[in-house]
Parts: sequence; C-alpha cells; structure tokens
Amino acid sequence: MRQPSLWPSTIPAKSDSYSLAFGDIPVYHVFVDKVHSFKTTTIVKSSIICFLSLFASPLSATPTFPGKEPSFLPWPKIVEIEDGILPLKKNISIAISDPSLLTLARVFTEELQALSGPRTVIMSADKKSADLLIRLNPDLNEEEYRLETGQKTLLEGGSVPALANGTTTLLQSLIAPTPNSPGFAKVRITDSPDTAYRGLMVDVARQWHPPETLKEIIQLCRLYKIRYLQVHLTDDQSWTFPLKEFPDVPTKNRSYTLAQLKELVGYADARGVILVPEIDMPAHASAIYNAMPDLFRSPNGGIINFASEEAVSAMGRILDEVCAIFQSSPYLHLGADEANLHGLDRNPEFQAAIKRHGVDGIGGLFNHFLNRMNEKVRSHGKSAIVWEGFHIGQGANQLDRDIIVMPFDNYRNAETYYGKAGHRIINTSWYPLYVVGQRPLTRFVYDWDLKSFGNFTDPFPRRVSSVRQYQFKSADNILGAQLCSWEQAADTEINQLRHPLPAMAERIWNRQYQDYQSFETRLSRTDQILNALLATNPPSPVDANASDSVHPDGVMVRWRAGTNHPSTYSVLRSVENEQASAKPIASNLTGHEYFDTSARPGIRYFYWVEATNRQGSSPPGKAAIGSAGQQTKITSAYESFAYSEGRNLEGQNGGSGWSTPWTIKDKGPATIKKEGLSYEGLPVTGGCVNVRMSMKGNEGKTLRIGRETKIPMGKPGTEFWMSFLMRANKLGEGHCFLKNTGKAWVNGLGVHTRNSGHAIKEGETVLLVAHYACLEGRDVIRMWVNPTLDQTPPVDSQDMAFCDAIDIGSNSEVLLNVQPHGDGDYDFDEIRIGRSWLEVIGRN
Repeated sequence: MRQPSLWPSTIPAKSDSYSLAFGDIPVYHVFVDKVHSFKTTTIVKSSIICFLSLFASPLSATPTFPGKEPSFLPWPKIVEIEDGILPLKKNISIAISDPSLLTLARVFTEELQALSGPRTVIMSADKKSADLLIRLNPDLNEEEYRLETGQKTLLEGGSVPALANGTTTLLQSLIAPTPNSPGFAKVRITDSPDTAYRGLMVDVARQWHPPETLKEIIQLCRLYKIRYLQVHLTDDQSWTFPLKEFPDVPTKNRSYTLAQLKELVGYADARGVILVPEIDMPAHASAIYNAMPDLFRSPNGGIINFASEEAVSAMGRILDEVCAIFQSSPYLHLGADEANLHGLDRNPEFQAAIKRHGVDGIGGLFNHFLNRMNEKVRSHGKSAIVWEGFHIGQGANQLDRDIIVMPFDNYRNAETYYGKAGHRIINTSWYPLYVVGQRPLTRFVYDWDLKSFGNFTDPFPRRVSSVRQYQFKSADNILGAQLCSWEQAADTEINQLRHPLPAMAERIWNRQYQDYQSFETRLSRTDQILNALLATNPPSPVDANASDSVHPDGVMVRWRAGTNHPSTYSVLRSVENEQASAKPIASNLTGHEYFDTSARPGIRYFYWVEATNRQGSSPPGKAAIGSAGQQTKITSAYESFAYSEGRNLEGQNGGSGWSTPWTIKDKGPATIKKEGLSYEGLPVTGGCVNVRMSMKGNEGKTLRIGRETKIPMGKPGTEFWMSFLMRANKLGEGHCFLKNTGKAWVNGLGVHTRNSGHAIKEGETVLLVAHYACLEGRDVIRMWVNPTLDQTPPVDSQDMAFCDAIDIGSNSEVLLNVQPHGDGDYDFDEIRIGRSWLEVIGRN
C-alpha cells in the first residue's frame, strides 16, 4: 500500500495553500492566511481537516509497552504521577494551536503507531473534544513545557522545540498495567532543561555513515532530548560535504549529496534536533589540500595555508555553501584543534601575512584566520564553535570573544584560561564524554557533573602530576555538554551511544536529580522504545547459548542482542535437534536471558531464540544445547598455594574445570612471603604473594597470576566469580586488573572518583570480589570492596565499579594483573575463582 505524501516542513508563504494527499487522491485542503506573523495564522474549517496516518505502512500487531510504570528519561523537574491511565483508543484525535505544529504532530503520530500498533490518528479543529491538544504558550520559557494527562491530554510549550521534548515525554509515559489495557500514565509534569546546549558529535569523515544511520542517531537524540547533533564532516581521511565551487574536493564514494543533506536537516528539524556542521580547519584538512594542493596546501604540508589570501577567501566561500544547507543551525563548528604550526614563523609567506595583518607571530595569525572565519559565520546569523588549542592573545592577537570553546583534553584549566578571556564553554572533556574505540563507562558518565573536566588519562589513576581533572567553581558560562563519538563504524554507532548518551542527557537536563539505580531501570525500558522507533526491517536470526549441567534447578539460556532492533524475544525448546519440533516456552522477553526452571535433570534440551519487532520476526538462529544437573565448581572454594613451604604456584591445581595450574607470569617484583592474610574469619593460608611496585628503571614490573580455563570467555552465557585478599604495606599507585589477553578492566588500588575506586589505608587488608558475565555481546564486570559476606551478593552502594563496555574476547586465560605506577608494597592471597558468590567467599 502506498505511503501518504506529507506536507512540507515549512509553512507556506502568505496566502499560499497546500494539500495532504493519499496516493494521488487529495484528502483535504488546508488554507493558510498569513497576515503579518504566524500568530495570526488561522486554519479554515471547523470540522476534521485531515487524516495524518490512516493507511500508513503495515505495522506489527504487537505493541511495545516497556512496563507498568512510565519511563521518563531524563527525569523531569516536577512530576506528579497519579493512579490509573488514559486508555489508548484505536481512533485518536489531535488538535494543534498553530500550523507550525503540523510536522511535529505527524512525527508524533508515526512514533505512536510504532509503539502501539495501527491507530487512526485524526487532526481535529475542535480543541475541546480532541483527545490530545498540543499548543504554544508564550508565557512559558523557550524550552519549557507542561504535560497533563487526565480524561484528556494537554501538552503546551514555549516553542516548537519545547513541544518536541514534551511529545517524547508523552511517548515515555505509555504503559500497560495489563497486556490488553495500554494507555498514557496520568501525570502532571512541568519541565525544562538546566542547560541550553545538549549535544552529540558523530565522526562521519573517518568512518562514513549512510544517511539511514544518521536518521537513527537523530531519533536517538530526540528520545533523550539531545538538541544538537554535531556532524564532523571533514578530516584528513575524507571530505564529505558536497561543494559546488570546488567539486573535486569531496571524497569519492564517501561524501553526501546536497539532496541527502537537505533531507537530513529537514528530518532532524521535524524532530526537534538541530544538525551542527563541522568543517575542520586549518588542521585535520589533508582531504582538501591533497585534492587542491596549489590552492590550500601550506609550506609545512600539515594544514591549510591560512597565510594565503586566496585560500582564506576560498574557505570563506565554502562556509557560505555550508550555511546555505544547515540553515536551522545557530552554530557552525570550525574545528581549529591540533594545528601543526612548526616552522611557519620562518616562512616568507607567513612572515609577510603576519606583518600585513599587524599580529604578533604565528599564534596571532592563527587567531586572525579564525576571526575571519568567525566573521563569515556571523554574517549568516550563526555563532562559531572551536575545539580548545588556540593561544589566548590581546588586541589584534586575541580570538573573538563570541567564539564558543569546547575543551576536550584539558591541558589548561578552561575556567581560568578560556572562561576568564570571556569565551562561553561547552564541556566535551575526554573523560568521560569521549567515545573512542569503545563506549565510555555508563556509570562513569552518570557520576560525572557538568562542572567536572577531565582528560583521557583520568579513568585510571596515574602519577599525580599527570592527572588533569578539575572542577569549575561556577557553571555560569558553561552552555552545556556534548558526548563525542570518534572513528566509530556506522553499524556499531547506535549500540555505542545508546547507554552513555542518556546518562549524560539526564545529568545535564536535571542536574539536581541523581539516582543510578533508577536510571538503569528506566533505561532498560526506554531501550525498548528506541528499538521500536528504529525498526525498519525484521530482526536478523539470533544464536542462543545454554548452560550444560551447571544449575541443578534449570538451564540458563542467553543470547546476544539481535540486529535490526528487535523489541522482544521468544525461546523455543525441544528434546530433539529439530527446530520444527520445538515449542515456545517463553515469549515477549525484553532481556537477553531466560532461566528454564521446567528443565528436568538428566535430559538434554535444544533451545532456539526468535526475535521480534514491529516489522516482523526473525527465523530461529543457531540452537543451543543445555541440561540441568549438579552445579559444578570451577575450582575449590579455598586453595592453599603452599607459600609457607616456599613453593611457587605451579602444580597447585586445586579444583575441577582447569586445564593448567596457577602460574606467576612476568614475575617482575613478585616474591613469596611465609605469612598469610585474613579477613573477617577467612582462613589463614600461611603464605602470600608480595608485590613491591615501582616505576623506577623498569616499566615491565608487572605481576600476572594466571590460569587457563574452560570458561568460554566472550561468549553469551559465560559468567564466573573471583575473589582475593590484598594488603597495602606501603602505599603507591597502580592498577589491579581482572585481565584477559589484550584486554583489562578495573582499578582496585588508587583513589579516583566516587564508585570507581577505594581509598586503601596503609597496613589495611581488603577483600575484593569481582563478577564477570558476558551479556548482550559485551563483557560486564562488577567489583566489590570489603563486602558484607552474608549478602548474596551485595548489589548496593558497596559496588565499587560497573563496566558495560569491555570486550574481553574469547580467549581462555584468566589473569589477576597488577601494574605499578609508583612505589608501593602489596600482598595478595586467597585467590579464588568459582561459579557462585558463595564459592569465592568460602561459604560453599
């Protein structure tokens, strides 16, 4: 069936008219009479004027309602939730106060259908009888909105972007107390953001993203009220922006067309998201000066030749073309970072330019170039943004104070350097707002604050002199913050961003609200909303993994998250390796695991998983084989390594499930001591490994206590526990990792930030317990310091750190890895690995 053709995203000129058509058949005609402003716009006719989404593309009959409670994320400023719901009818009428809201109403209609199944949504001119009234209220602030759901729903906002945020809140209020009674939760909400700039940057120059991927990212931004999506369009690797004047510059097969960019801008505008273009200059510009070296290449070959009037003029005309496409953006990013100016002050052309413009040296000329580009940006009614990296100057050498700065590596304190010079600031600090190689730790992002700036070394302790993390005294000149995703492949971008981005969004939307446990619960629900909104194809097949004779009372079935955005999963089971004979034993699962308690011990079962979204279901993937039985121990709950007898770890196998004994690798500073550690009643073994850590003269002083295992690390369903005692005889700095070949996790020695470190005291013995599990195709590790042993396990504030981003691979060696970064003397003892919490604390 054909899609309806929709109205344009802009309001027609005075006295124009336009039609909404279904196929080639006009449904109704809308007249717009604009006298002087849109405030006087009227819609002629008092009856129903048009059908928004009747006969839209076929959707799954299975709606997506994430839970029985609304899942607001970010959490609103003022929320009152009442009992009951406003039932979701099959025929819903929407009234709007202004024609400028037509496009938003259309977007909301499409999203509502994606979540709730086919609905007939009607635009009504009768505001009193409409089920939903969306209206502008000039008494509200620009991004302030109010939502009230009772017998009907009223959404009002100070602007169209405010109403766009309100409609996402309304979508997040969809609940289903029982499967057949969906509706909107009855709420009263007054909400507005604490920060004006809430951004995300994606790098399409190093890793080109097709327009379809960018649309998915726009939808992600809309769901979490991220207003600005910065697109890094140019870099050394490619130039993706199409140019009319310089058609040879865009990189072949890695650039967009003007039509594609215009469509993306309109798609984003309709959803309350603004695309911010970045044209990186004068550095990160190999793509342009290699394409036209005679015009753009500088004498040192590293940057655009900003001493050349011809090159500077050409860059200005390029910005004209960029501004013509990104008309809705109030910003244009000029890059300006990491410029190699070496030797240019001795070049005659640059010396002449310095003299011609009356500036002091190459730094002054650099700022003068950026100021000329800023003048061009201002001529289009926009503000310029740059990365940190320029030098503060005075007079002719200073950078225009209206240019906004994004500090990222924080070699200088941005408050006393850029802020004191009068620049407004957007926080893009590497830690924890950079996505490079893998996504940042979501917990670290959530624990971060807008006034906190940290460089890339900060997630782990270093020598004090190298840690560059600081707090602003005031957030007055901080416009907001931006998560920056660099060099990510298009097919992994959404999964990299879908957890840390909402964490940042909540921390800058409502800075006074902070509850990570609640955030995790709400995120699990909004994740399902996102999947439903993004689904354009049926899911791909999903392979299963099942435990075999591990759990005495059932079989654990796990699977990775399927591609093409599945919303729910079903598990099928058979006693034969024939999928045709399998029967469903669980359906509508939103997680990625299922414990089959009906499995009988001694019987081998075959499991398949089907994934479903609003577009359909996947065929079953690869089968998993599992059976219930007596739980097997990977190793005994307590292993004496016979240190007191002076023997090394070799030969002390101690327990089933291991292919090799414990070994000490890269012995480095390790020695054996004839004394044992004890903790809260744990036994004394009579011996421990002592590690005297120092960086002096030997960077290879690393202790690795390792063991080969049959654990299929990196595969869905894998999990184990590890514990050990550690005593600090002399405090230094270093890392304590649970490690696998090539990958490492968790700082256990130094003091870092809240919930990610433990302040060890000299002479103190601590017990550390770590839990490893491979879930959703990623390895997840938690660690507890000094847990209460009668808890099973302690999933409270004693949780030292949570990691949702480490890919530990599929190797088979578990390592306790200790690396020094300063003088220190530590003892390790009671190293245990087991299948359960009780095993590793000596209670089983």
